[in-house]
Amino acid sequence: PSFSQGGRIETPLADLAPALSAIGWKPLPKNSLSGVPIDLLVERKGKIIAIDLIGTLGEEGQAVALSKSLILQRSGVPLYALRLDEWLHRKNKVIEFFHDID
Repeated sequence: PSFSQGGRIETPLADLAPALSAIGWKPLPKNSLSGVPIDLLVERKGKIIAIDLIGTLGEEGQAVALSKSLILQRSGVPLYALRLDEWLHRKNKVIEFFHDID
């Protein structure tokens, strides 16, 4: 990570939430759901999805265990894994994928 002029830590995924907002996904302020740590939780038209960021520094780079993924599924919140390299090299495809989720 690097630091912006305001002292905030900038990561390669710093533009993910704004990109999702631009296609209607509103980031939610929660960092866990049903006791499962979530990297990014977003809502659009009453549907909530969780995004697991993989390949980044720190806790958010750790993949969610299968058992915790099943807990999310049972709660009705699908979990989508997003690798850092996918975001860096295929942003348009990633945005298109999240755009097409009903």
